[in-house]
Amino acid sequence: MVKALDGEAAYTARLMIQKLVELARTMQDDRKLAMALHTLGHSQLLANELDDAEKSFDESREVSSRHGDARASSISLAMLGFVELLRGRLEDALPRILDGAHGLAEDSEARAAILVRLAHVSKKFDKARFDAAVQAAGRGRSAELLAEVARAVETIRAAG
Repeated sequence: MVKALDGEAAYTARLMIQKLVELARTMQDDRKLAMALHTLGHSQLLANELDDAEKSFDESREVSSRHGDARASSISLAMLGFVELLRGRLEDALPRILDGAHGLAEDSEARAAILVRLAHVSKKFDKARFDAAVQAAGRGRSAELLAEVARAVETIRAAG
């Protein structure tokens, strides 16, 4: 079982991640910078600092894209969508999440994790609203991806 960090430990961890971001910037190491920014974004999400998390994920996405790391860029794009979900902006979130998932291989663990997380979050929204938002966000996207989303949501909702 993973134990949650107490306030002091979380603060110390955040400082360490911020130092990694600074070090990667100083070293001009885009791969490390993108990874450190992505990690910082997660720590900011855990602290409910959504504006800061959005900035960190967006910069991570941009650095990854510039560096040619499509996988990392796609994951950060999906995380930008999850930030929007935490704000309650379902219709704004889904295009980012679906685009992020689309940028990953169909059989990748990252894509599966994104879709499972989306399925869990779907329970927080009215089913009709969620389904309509998926349909709207799904226009122009692959039928396979939309089928994956539907399967994940159905499985999670059926499990309770």
